[in-house]
Amino acid sequence: KHAAALHWPDASAGEAAAKRRLAKLAEAKLLKRQEVDVEGYKIIYRLTKDSVDLLTEHNIIPAFIQANWDGKMRDRYADAIASSHLTHELKLYDLKVLLQGAINGHSHLQAIEFGVWPLPYIFEVSYKGKTSGQKPDGFLHVREHPSPDQAPVSHYFYIEFDHRGSEKLD
Repeated sequence: KHAAALHWPDASAGEAAAKRRLAKLAEAKLLKRQEVDVEGYKIIYRLTKDSVDLLTEHNIIPAFIQANWDGKMRDRYADAIASSHLTHELKLYDLKVLLQGAINGHSHLQAIEFGVWPLPYIFEVSYKGKTSGQKPDGFLHVREHPSPDQAPVSHYFYIEFDHRGSEKLD
């Protein structure tokens, strides 16, 4: 559903195209198909080591993610996902689909980058004398084209999405 909404403008044809494309990527061992029963979803696809290597090779994801595959990264993608974590991820993608569609629905706005993986967007924050790394749920870069005679303006946003209201921000 998310792949179709983000990559194919025709919703009905997009879902069929997304299913075919995801199945081919799974067949090529670039994605791992996993059956789930969360938030109305029955199947999800996850990255494999081969896909991480390929994405790193083409500079789509940072090399440190590939370098960490034998640690937390492998566990994250090899082990089953807890339903509470999966619910969070799926709702975050729902948000991405809605925001990206709304932004790109305006001729003067363009979603340049919309990442929902925290590792590339870690930043440091100092609060009450302590510094800590923050891992936002996502990052959004929107470019605004006010008028043809004005230079484009970029807007950057970190996204923290907590649908349960349980995350402490300080």
